[in-house]
Amino acid sequence: MPDEDLDILRAFFHEVNVTSPETRALFAAMLSQVRRKARAAIAEPPSEAAARIAGQILAEGIADLGTRIDASTVAAMRAYFEAAPIYAGHTTEDSDLVARDFEVLRRTSHYGCYDRRTILGCPHLVEIANDPQLLQIAEAYLGCPPTIYHINAWWSFAQAGTAASVSQSLHRDMDDLRFLTLFIFLTPVGPRNGAHRYIKYSHDKTVLTQVLKAAGWQDAALQALVYPLFLGDVYDASAKADALLGQFEMVWTGPAGSAVLADTHGLHMGLPLHEGERLMLWVRYGLGPNHISFGGGTGEFAAMLNPRLPQTARARYINRLLLTD
Repeated sequence: MPDEDLDILRAFFHEVNVTSPETRALFAAMLSQVRRKARAAIAEPPSEAAARIAGQILAEGIADLGTRIDASTVAAMRAYFEAAPIYAGHTTEDSDLVARDFEVLRRTSHYGCYDRRTILGCPHLVEIANDPQLLQIAEAYLGCPPTIYHINAWWSFAQAGTAASVSQSLHRDMDDLRFLTLFIFLTPVGPRNGAHRYIKYSHDKTVLTQVLKAAGWQDAALQALVYPLFLGDVYDASAKADALLGQFEMVWTGPAGSAVLADTHGLHMGLPLHEGERLMLWVRYGLGPNHISFGGGTGEFAAMLNPRLPQTARARYINRLLLTD
């Protein structure tokens, strides 16, 4: 397909994503069903534990996975990133791609990030992303075999407790019609150095409506106050969202190696740091390519990634955007 048509297709799905939660849910269900039928040969039923975790995310938007990575693996990953070139920004897509000194960034920036080659070359990271149980959870949640469409690793730094312009106020991610994000701490995180905050039930309008009606909310109040919070990324209504729904917060802290899986279309944020720093990574699982996904390149990372992946049709499908970036 020509690049122009691919761009139009991605733009179309983005428009569907932001039009209304009902339209988004309808197209997500249709696309999931089509992909499930097309990839029936590589589908994998979830274990009982994976189905339970997927059910929790369906109900609340997030599931705490506990400590997912052992201390020696975390140490190797952190040492790798500490030795790599680092850039200002939350992601390299938002960076000027000028390598900076780590200590300078720590003093002057909210974030430091890494380029794709560095991220994909990190020991253990791609293997963690392809953990069979995580893939089963994602598949059960999405309704079809998942696509790993983005991976990121970044530092957050304390800047006198001030909030960054992105990610440190309540917002929605708008990547895909349905998706999950795996977050992993690679440094210990407490209340003052970058705890992650999630508003439970905010991932799904129907779920949140049921919760609020059970709490006594009336239709008129829902229509006027809550439903507009499902349109767009909500950065401009973060304070309003907090006032209305902050009671449902989950604040995630934990040792290095801790992980959560969340539908980050739900309202979430990183709390501004008051001290120290935080190294964190995400892996995003979705229905397929979207407007922020990897893929569409020359396949320059395939030689590096192929030896680390299972040599199966399922693995090739799940990782196809990484292999063709």
